[in-house]
Amino acid sequence: MKIRALVSVFAILTFSTSTYLYAQFGLEWSNTHHTSSGNSGYNEEAVSLCLDENRNVYVAGVRGTAETELLKYGPNGNLLWNINFAGGLPKRILYAGNNLFLAGLSSLYKIDIDGSADDVFEGRFVDLLKGQDNFLYAMFPHSYGIKSVKLNFSGDTVWTRFFGDYTSQYYTVTMQFQGVDDKINMFGTLYRFVGSFLTIYPHFLAYSSSGVPVYDGSPFGGVVKAVRDNYTDHNFFAGNSDPSVWHSTVLLYKANSSNGIVDTGRYDGPGNGRDEPLDIVSDNQGNIYLACRSWGVSVDYDFVLLKFNTNCELLWEYRYNGSENSYDAASFIKIGSDGNIYASGVTTMNTRGTQIRTVKLSPSGQLLWADNFSASTQQWTSDSNYVNDMQLDNYNNIYICGKTRNKSTGRDDYLTVKYGNPTSVEEGASVADDYGLFESYPNPFNPEVTLRFSLGRSLNVKVSVFDALGNKIDEPFSGNVSGGIHEVRWNGARNSSGVYFFVLEAGNLRSVRKGVLLK
Repeated sequence: MKIRALVSVFAILTFSTSTYLYAQFGLEWSNTHHTSSGNSGYNEEAVSLCLDENRNVYVAGVRGTAETELLKYGPNGNLLWNINFAGGLPKRILYAGNNLFLAGLSSLYKIDIDGSADDVFEGRFVDLLKGQDNFLYAMFPHSYGIKSVKLNFSGDTVWTRFFGDYTSQYYTVTMQFQGVDDKINMFGTLYRFVGSFLTIYPHFLAYSSSGVPVYDGSPFGGVVKAVRDNYTDHNFFAGNSDPSVWHSTVLLYKANSSNGIVDTGRYDGPGNGRDEPLDIVSDNQGNIYLACRSWGVSVDYDFVLLKFNTNCELLWEYRYNGSENSYDAASFIKIGSDGNIYASGVTTMNTRGTQIRTVKLSPSGQLLWADNFSASTQQWTSDSNYVNDMQLDNYNNIYICGKTRNKSTGRDDYLTVKYGNPTSVEEGASVADDYGLFESYPNPFNPEVTLRFSLGRSLNVKVSVFDALGNKIDEPFSGNVSGGIHEVRWNGARNSSGVYFFVLEAGNLRSVRKGVLLK
């Protein structure tokens, strides 16, 4: 297990304060895992994660090509147990009714929190979600069609339903579910063979809670994501305007209960290329948020977040192009209980291939926090670090799982990461006497570095920079500061490459951190 201190980037160059001291801030822990009994030639990849009410973390993934592996971490990142079984490729894990449910490409499993597993339903499951009616809903391809299943939290089947035309073999399904009142809305992009050709077949299904079909159809072409908005009682569909052409835009449709189009929105990025939504979510005011990859002026995809109002009008965009002008993408987006937006994806960096980029934005689109994470030391390796799932807990702490490339074996390992939310106050936290200078970020840096520190009370503070010989070369801040979390930045553009020391002096307290300026 690797524990790192605070890492944080803010959208504007300011000295900011907070009224609370955070017991944990930024990256709390990260774990990589490769089974001790496994062949070193296997790739291992975390696919999905979930949390229980005690904030234990359950991570499901794949070892090799067909073996499922399940890990349980405690709230502090300590591995409690792991199990392996021939469950096929896992797709989704959920915690419900004091049990774990794992949907994979062979069966749906119920797993006790101590790790014992039972097969409750056979099928090549592609997704699993918990409805607002406290039942589980799952879906999988079956005999030239799609089978939907409703189960209770004990794993008992309530009903099954079949959709299909018996003329085309459905190959893969990716589903999203939204339960509203007594209606269960299911939307997916179905890939099916028509003759010898694999085609995309977006489809929307709606069942009552008793399994009565309410709607089925394919209302919009090119749609890949959908969400049910409880605030306006409408369905929103997001997709690419035309996947068959290069210059295509993000399209957003608002549909009524019969899936008639009410409003439409569009986003056309600056690169005159392809713009694609990868995730969608709605807030409690009817606004829609999209995580996207959008072709930028750098001749590759950018990490993009979009906010539309309930009338499908674009309110703002957040666009990030990494340091290498290479591939960046936002894959997951969530709305926290604090109303802020949390998203994660990938960015390409100049020394470690792809890193996992995670951000927090305000409802107005202001960047509040960001981190580019790498557990890999592989250089320029495709998918060196990659995110497959992101979840929030009730405190808006961020949990991520995926994979990272192991330099010693040349294979992929499980990766699980937890960030402590910058605005969460842990029970028992105190601002009385806590004091500290966190690790500088980024490190190495060029040319700007961010310094963060915490104070338990109001103090006169001085932040100084020293070179490797002990010479003071700059004093980026001096003044009285209230208790809380603070930030200051130092720009070393006029200084040579080398080791520098950042010194925080507050009252009779002194704290030192080291950073490397690498030009």
